[in-house]
Amino acid sequence: MWCIPAQGNAHFVCQMEAVLDVYQRPHDPLYPVVCMDETSVQCIKEVRSPIVATPGQSERYDAEYERNGVAHLLLFYAPVDNWRCIKVANHHAACEWTEGVRRLVQVGAWVEKRNQQSKPADWRFTTEDARIKLKRLYPILSD
Repeated sequence: MWCIPAQGNAHFVCQMEAVLDVYQRPHDPLYPVVCMDETSVQCIKEVRSPIVATPGQSERYDAEYERNGVAHLLLFYAPVDNWRCIKVANHHAACEWTEGVRRLVQVGAWVEKRNQQSKPADWRFTTEDARIKLKRLYPILSD
């Protein structure tokens, strides 16, 4: 959780308004708005197997657990494009953050190059073939 600091309120609010103005800009594919956040999470392992759910009773877990390390998460999110990417690292280090940003730029360059090629999708089977292959997964709908 963050709070507006006691000293420098006007300066802080001015800088925050500048950040919020970025979200009001019109969409421009050449200059996408990409948010980034990072956090560390504790990984845990169950000590006892959970009791499976039964009719009228949800699955039950024991409160006891075993620590299983810490993972560092890097989240990239483009709200206008409804795109997100999460990278999991073993430790929290500046090099992990730098690598995450580098990969983000590489992916963006690849997507732009791929989109400029305007190649059609190379479907491996027809819609009818897909229906035959996926028949057991989906119910038959009637009018």
